[in-house]
Amino acid sequence: VDPEYMFTYGTINGKGLAMHELRPTVIEAQAAMKAGYGAAFESARGKPGAAEVYARIEALPEKIGKVRQPGGEQLDLIGLYKGALGAVGELWEYGQQAIVASGEAGVAASWGLKKAMRIWFKLTAKYRGDVSKVTDCARISLEFATAEGLERAATFVLQAASTFKNRVANPTDEGYRDLMFTVLIGGHVCEV
Repeated sequence: VDPEYMFTYGTINGKGLAMHELRPTVIEAQAAMKAGYGAAFESARGKPGAAEVYARIEALPEKIGKVRQPGGEQLDLIGLYKGALGAVGELWEYGQQAIVASGEAGVAASWGLKKAMRIWFKLTAKYRGDVSKVTDCARISLEFATAEGLERAATFVLQAASTFKNRVANPTDEGYRDLMFTVLIGGHVCEV
C-alpha cells in the first residue's frame, strides 16, 4: 500500500478517509511490515558468507539525481507509453544479461508497465505535470536467491545506470530493501 496515494485519493464506502481513525491502523501495519521485512533480511544475512556480501552491497555508492525521459517537457503520456512499450523487448533482454552476469540459476524475472492512475498521481503530486520525470513506466524486477548473485548483477547494472538507490543500505520506512536503478534502454529511461 502506498499511503501517500491512498490518503490523497482513497475512499471508504464512497467517502473520504477519516485520517484520525485510519492513522493508528496504518502505523500498526507499517510496524508489522518493518518487523517482517527486517526478519526476512536477517534470515538472508544469516546464510553462510552472506553477511560479508551484504556489507559490500550496502557500501555500493548511490547515484543520486533525477534523470528525465528524452523529449523533455514536451513529452506527453502517449509519448511516454510509446517509449515504454518500445523499450520492453530490449529491457527484457537487458534483464537476461544481468541474470547471466549474476551467475545464478533460477532467477525470477518479471516486467511491467506502470498503471496510468499511478503515473497520474505522480504527475500531480510530485512532478507538476512534467511527464519526462516519470522514469519507472517500463520496469523489470529480478529476484535473486543469493547475496552473491545480487551483488554480481548490481555490479553489471551499475555500469550503465543513470541513477541508483541503495535501499539495502537505506531501507524504506517500512523496512523494505532492494536495489533500484534507472537505465536508458531503447531511447527510454527504464527502472531495473
